[in-house]
Amino acid sequence: MSGRHMISYDLPPGRFNLRAAAIAIRDGHVLIHRATFQDFWSLPGGRVEWGESCEQTVARELEEELGVRGEVAHLLFVRESFFSDQGRRFHELGYYFRVSLPDSFPFRTDGEICHRCRDGEADLEFKWVPIAGDTLAEHAFVPASLRERFSALSNDIEHLVFFESEAGVIQ
Repeated sequence: MSGRHMISYDLPPGRFNLRAAAIAIRDGHVLIHRATFQDFWSLPGGRVEWGESCEQTVARELEEELGVRGEVAHLLFVRESFFSDQGRRFHELGYYFRVSLPDSFPFRTDGEICHRCRDGEADLEFKWVPIAGDTLAEHAFVPASLRERFSALSNDIEHLVFFESEAGVIQ
């Protein structure tokens, strides 16, 4: 096989995604990102490619999107998600890793965009937001179930399962 093959496929009931993401924290702030056409923010990362570990995915995504090599530390969360988006059902398995970014990566505490890039057809923007308070909720950060967990991270792996509510809220 040649080329890149993301582990994301369609079945009659919907789509399965295998995703890996970075939790980068600096001075009480977490790095979040979004595609400019979206109205929600999430952690940097992406779909795992065939033959790639989730840890390798996070390292690759950081280099591709941020232009820096991050140090992928340890796995913090495994999250199974069952939700709908634009009328389509999803079953997603996500791995969330603690990462350290080099000091050369821009850090801003004023809530402004610190980095932009193009990823395929999408323009992405990144910013650091405070962990404390309601800033993550104000940014419509998903998955919402992680919002409160950033302030008390441990080295233990936590398994989370999320089923979308009848109201269609992605948590």
